[in-house]
Amino acid sequence: MMRMTWTKLAAILMIFALSLLACLTVGFAEVAPEAQPPMTITIETAESGESRIEYVCVEGLEDADTQEMLNAYLRWFSTDTFLDEDADRAWDTVEGKTAYTLLGGRYLSVRTEYFFSGENIAYPWADIQALVFDLTTGEPDTQLSDYLTVDEELRSAILNGTFMMINPVEASEDFLERFAEDYLDDADPEYYNINFYLTEDGVGLFLRDRIHAEGDYWVIEAPLSKLGGLATPKLTNLLAGGEPDYTGLIEAMPT
Repeated sequence: MMRMTWTKLAAILMIFALSLLACLTVGFAEVAPEAQPPMTITIETAESGESRIEYVCVEGLEDADTQEMLNAYLRWFSTDTFLDEDADRAWDTVEGKTAYTLLGGRYLSVRTEYFFSGENIAYPWADIQALVFDLTTGEPDTQLSDYLTVDEELRSAILNGTFMMINPVEASEDFLERFAEDYLDDADPEYYNINFYLTEDGVGLFLRDRIHAEGDYWVIEAPLSKLGGLATPKLTNLLAGGEPDYTGLIEAMPT
């Protein structure tokens, strides 16, 4: 009889313990914060007539207001007034291809390359623009001096072949001298502060409004391994973090 009593007591205690555990589990589940969805970056397309321009869209930032401001800025940056059919312009259609690189989970470098064409223009032409955005603020991070030392060392690096020519594929022998002069001498600092972009392993510099026969715009790039002391601690630390989280690969421009 005593054995049956202890058996029942043990069973009751076991049931009580399981019930208490279940209640605690439910309680913790109810107060546990919802998991933050992972950040995603996509390339969307804005269209008007036969014109199409790609732009970057970011989702999953912790601050909804920052995300909204950032996405409005990203779309405006790439499309601007190019798709405004009422705007006074010489060209008829524009094709815009966009690439991006995210470094350190914070700095988003965006560049858009454009190809303009039309029946009433002498020839089609191309253009480029780029900007780095800080995902924590939603605003541009536009100081080249934050990433490179902008002085005579940069000039020397351009002239001695540290940077590789990306566009045009072929150029005159004095291409690098002209690039350095126009980039560093004949332009306001505000010019080169926005005429650069970050890559997954280095930095690119570009000049706009070149002679059409020489490629419309000029681009040079250099990896961190060749930049040496030109790279600031900020750039070095970002690139030392390994591969970027997301990289959009730019497609070939139409010909």
